[in-house]
Amino acid sequence: MADSGSKTQSPHIALFPSSGMGHLTPFLRLATTLSNQNFHVTVITFHPTVSFTESKIRSSFLRPFLMVL
Repeated sequence: MADSGSKTQSPHIALFPSSGMGHLTPFLRLATTLSNQNFHVTVITFHPTVSFTESKIRSSFLRPFLMVL
């Protein structure tokens, strides 16, 4: 157990939407809402994508969060 002096970590949520815009769009909205509430969010997506539109929305959503090592 952590002692009372330790920092509390943000909860970590992993989201794994099925392929298709009807699943991806609500999951990305949920990810945004959770992130704004200080949750650590991981979005797991399929590759290749089902459509160009799905690929485009996924890329534009994830672009600000990509970490370059």
